Amino acid sequence: MQKDQWLELLRDVAAFNDYRKANPKEAVDLAGADLTGAQLVHANLGDADLQAATLANANLYKANLNGANLRGANLQGADLNDTTLHRAELAGADLRGAKVGGLVGDGRICLHPSCFEGVTYDKAHLEAVLDVLNRNSLWQIRYELVPKSTTA
Repeated sequence: MQKDQWLELLRDVAAFNDYRKANPKEAVDLAGADLTGAQLVHANLGDADLQAATLANANLYKANLNGANLRGANLQGADLNDTTLHRAELAGADLRGAKVGGLVGDGRICLHPSCFEGVTYDKAHLEAVLDVLNRNSLWQIRYELVPKSTTA
């Protein structure tokens, strides 16, 4: 399927998810797509190629982005609450102002350092993400944010 066909199908998330379920091996190529402000609640975008896509202010609440390629994607202001980001490639993604929270259901986020290489965020947003992760009653993440030293 061509990118414009994927975009058209994605206008109806239920139909998109049904198609994905019926065609699980078909690659979803949305690289570079403009999905600014898109309503993608519960969208199954697992393993989708969203490299350099614009998802600014998109509503991805409870979406599946498991294994998705989000390298260089613009996720500024996106709602990623309860979104599954396990194994998602986020290198170079812009997460400034994104809402990342919940994770009370099946949502997972992978914190492997290579996933976040070059991700743009500020201290307040990073602390908010870590605070959400610390809400898990079974474990606690301890962290300290310290400015990089300019001396060797």
